Amino acid sequence: MERAKSYHRRKIVITFFGMILVLALLGVRLTKLMIGDSEYYASLAQDLHERERTIKAQRGRILDRNGVVLADNRTVCTISVIHSQIRDPEQVIKVLTKELKLDETAVRKRVEKVSSIERIAKNVEKEAEPEKDPESMNCKELESEIAKTQKQMKKAAAELDFEKAAELRDRMIMLKKHLQETEE
Repeated sequence: MERAKSYHRRKIVITFFGMILVLALLGVRLTKLMIGDSEYYASLAQDLHERERTIKAQRGRILDRNGVVLADNRTVCTISVIHSQIRDPEQVIKVLTKELKLDETAVRKRVEKVSSIERIAKNVEKEAEPEKDPESMNCKELESEIAKTQKQMKKAAAELDFEKAAELRDRMIMLKKHLQETEE
């Protein structure tokens, strides 16, 4: 009988230390994830909430026989709120109401709704960056603008938007001429 008690006691001790070892390994792994890899997972979380997608147009610009635009491509955004990331709901409601020109009660209802993500508005026009005046730019800014315009031109050509690519080409030529004049 004494032998059976010591056998069971030994099994219990081995199991206990085995559990302690497993918990210690889990603690080490959790520490590595929380401290060592925190920046990586923070960037993944940020990428989940902010994304910009390019959607290639299948048709392009549609004109009537007189050259009047009937349908055109446009850049739009979908505005959503993530409930867990809202710190000041009143401020969010105020800004969305003002910027999107929506009814405050409708915005309040969506912002205060407890869900993972709530769509506030879709097909909101995305404001384009205003073109900078070449007269006010120095040489470095002109070179940067030329590189940016060239990149946009190649992208437009790859998307088969040749009208936009031609406009960007003309702007790039004008910027290059202005750069030459500035350098002289």
